[in-house]
Order: sequence, then C-alpha cells, then structure tokens
Amino acid sequence: MDHHVVISAVRHGITAYNKRKAYMGWSNPPLLEEALAKITPYEKEDVLVVGSDLKRCEETAKALFPKAPYHSFKEWRELHFGQWEGKTYHELKDNVQYRKWVDHPFTREIPGGETYTDFKERINQALLYSLNELKKSRKTKLVIVTHGGVIRSLHERFLKENNVFWNLNIGYTEAITWKMTYERVRRDESCISYSEGLLTENVSG
Repeated sequence: MDHHVVISAVRHGITAYNKRKAYMGWSNPPLLEEALAKITPYEKEDVLVVGSDLKRCEETAKALFPKAPYHSFKEWRELHFGQWEGKTYHELKDNVQYRKWVDHPFTREIPGGETYTDFKERINQALLYSLNELKKSRKTKLVIVTHGGVIRSLHERFLKENNVFWNLNIGYTEAITWKMTYERVRRDESCISYSEGLLTENVSG
C-alpha cells in the first residue's frame, strides 16, 4: 500500500544579508532579532523536522518547533554562490561572468560555487534520505527548514510545470506544503496538491 505523506518546506527568517539583498549561499549569518519576534511556534510533536545546518535555518527551526528535535544536514543548504557570496547585484552587475550567469543561471557555472545541476541533484538526494528517515519515524509529516532556492527547486520537482522556479515567491518564515505519496516521489511524479502560507496553517493538513 502506498502511504500518503505531507511535505512542508519553510524558508528561514530574515538576516542582515537579506536586508542588503546580497547573495548569501553558504555564508552563515544569524537571524535578525526581528525575525525571531515574528515566529509563532508549532507546539505539536507529530512532525519530523529536518533542514539546513546553517545558523539562519537552525535558529528558525528552534523557534518554530520548540518541542521537536532538529535534524540538520549540509545537503539542505542553499546554492553555493562561490566568489559572489556577500555581494549584491549592484556590486556584480559589471562582472562579465556574472552577467552570463544571470542570463543563463541553469547552465552557467559560478566561480568557486556550484552549478544548478549539482545543486538540484544534492537537493534530490537530501529529499530521498529525509523521506526514508520519516518512514522509519512512523510519522506522516516532514518539515524542511531551508532556503529560497531550495524551496523553488522542490516546487519545480513536485509540479512538473514550466517557469515554476521563478514564479514562486515565498516570504521569510513562510512555507509551501505538498501532499504526496512515497511512490509518487520515488517515480518522480507531480504532487497530489499543494498550498502556500504560514507553516502552522498548512502542516496540519
């Protein structure tokens, strides 16, 4: 029998890098105090919480899920922006390599960073591993505390539609929830349904 599973991905709270609109990638700034003040805790213990090992995600997870252990993995990190980390568009706009990447972000390499193909494969492996852990835990709800690029990549995987990556706008500490089955994930099929909003509104569905 193919079991249903609820997968929610929540974006971390805002940081100083986000305020500057700088590429953050694998850089590791903490959350701003204002981010923590806006988080409403999810008090139940019926979820398996996994996600990125970077501070902004760990702090978000701790505030969101005070009663659930947080299982962090490097594989859930954002795209590695290499030499461009900490810099803004205005600081990079005259860089030839950067301009080529902006025009073709899914095929161009980032100096000192990773390609979108490698990033996408990393996220896929993290998803499969996390779902296996969910199955072993006997819970039916997986929450991934992660980054904007990761969430867009997951949405692209689950919807199988054109332009999904760029059309999704997810705010800080907001979430998107997909309803799937283990077999659909294994066969790389589209989700049954999805919803957007605050995590506490969606994860109970």
